[in-house]
Amino acid sequence: MGEDYGADGTAHRTTVERHLRELAAEGAVVTVGTGSVEEYVAFAERTHRDPADSATRAGYAAHLGFLGSTVPWPPGRNDPCWCASGRKYKKCCGALRLSAPAAG
Repeated sequence: MGEDYGADGTAHRTTVERHLRELAAEGAVVTVGTGSVEEYVAFAERTHRDPADSATRAGYAAHLGFLGSTVPWPPGRNDPCWCASGRKYKKCCGALRLSAPAAG
């Protein structure tokens, strides 16, 4: 995967969770779009945009907001996780280790 996304799903979710926490700490009101890869690809095709382009991702995020397909972040500890795993936030992304690993 690209360096923006992490080496695997856990690394990606950890990166996203860290960024969401940073935004919230700065006082931002944070929401997470609840789309899918398939819907994103269809959006890119429908709007004649390159799926790899950051402007396409931003446009899709705005589209999800317009549709009301967002959830507030952070979820409550016992609420479903924002990553759509079906697990409680406290047992999923809320429990991810967010500190950088020690250099070896």
